[in-house]
Amino acid sequence: MRADNWTLREVPYALADCLQKHAAIENCLLVDCLTSWLTNLLCAEDESQLENEVNALLEVLPGLRGRIQCH
Repeated sequence: MRADNWTLREVPYALADCLQKHAAIENCLLVDCLTSWLTNLLCAEDESQLENEVNALLEVLPGLRGRIQCH
């Protein structure tokens, strides 16, 4: 069960955009299940979406502020 002050974002594809939008020094972002995100991309109709989303994530991660936990 999550604490009341937690905010949930369900992001099936645009993870980089979501992280960039919500990352801040005062925030801890928990990415719960990168494998589900990856599976969504592997099953996407547009095959280029996988490469585009992975590249976007790799590009944005180094510049994010705050704490990111991926499980």
